[in-house]
Amino acid sequence: MGSIRAAIDRAASMISLRMKQRKEEGYAKKTDRISVLPDRVIYHILLLLPTIDVFKMISLFKNWRRVWASFPLVLDFHHKFAYGTERHNQLKLIKFVEYVFLILMPRKHIARLSTFRLNLDYFDDDACIHTWLSFVAESNVEELDLAVSYYRLPQTILHARSLRVLKLAMLRLKVKFGSIMLPSLKTLSMNMVMLDDKTIYKLISSCPALEDLDINWCCGLSNLQVSNPNLKSLQVQHRCPLPIQIEAMNLESFAYKGNYDQCKIRFVACQALRSLSLSETVFAEQWLRDQISRLPQLKNLKARSWGIPEKLYH
Repeated sequence: MGSIRAAIDRAASMISLRMKQRKEEGYAKKTDRISVLPDRVIYHILLLLPTIDVFKMISLFKNWRRVWASFPLVLDFHHKFAYGTERHNQLKLIKFVEYVFLILMPRKHIARLSTFRLNLDYFDDDACIHTWLSFVAESNVEELDLAVSYYRLPQTILHARSLRVLKLAMLRLKVKFGSIMLPSLKTLSMNMVMLDDKTIYKLISSCPALEDLDINWCCGLSNLQVSNPNLKSLQVQHRCPLPIQIEAMNLESFAYKGNYDQCKIRFVACQALRSLSLSETVFAEQWLRDQISRLPQLKNLKARSWGIPEKLYH
């Protein structure tokens, strides 16, 4: 009887130990190690994901939603992150953007908006985009990257005092009423934007903190005047002959790329210019010598044109 009793006790002990192990394994499976990550780590992970994937993550982990809402938001909307045909991507993206703004509009427990990127093909509901951008401007956005075919940029963006980076592509820009107030803007990039000489001159001169300016393949320009005392870097690419006058006493770098047309650039006050690049354009040797004589700090020169001797290539 004693040996039987001992065998029963050992079996009971083994069963109890096994049950304890299974309980611990079950607890380990239920434990969400992702949710217990530090807030800063979670936020960094979310910054690396497209917005559509961010919303998938915050729907799975409640703690991630809290982190997402408590740090500066980065919203990145691009049709390449949707799936299906191109038209289906466009409609899917628009619905997703509307869903996100439906959540954000009440502003409950939402931190400020740091970055907003939107890339759409032609979208005929300008009022809808106006609503999104009004919210963006009121949220103290610092970086705005907007590419919407034929869309006219609203005045609210030109009054966004918190903007530090503004990238525009394929849209229309026209100053009609009021003034431009972008006191914090440091970087301005315009790619295939439709605008006129008056608008671009007022835009550049109304950004006192502007340091980097890119003007690439823009339409509607006939005489480009760049005037800004704090500008440090300027890049211009244009398809047609374009007279350019540059007045920027702190400009350090200028690059121009034409379409093998006549170079019509005039440096008025660019004594700090150190790097000059001229490509795919045509100019005379004497013109180049005259420009160099106005640039006492010039160290790096890259210039190619028919009829210019090799010794002037640096």
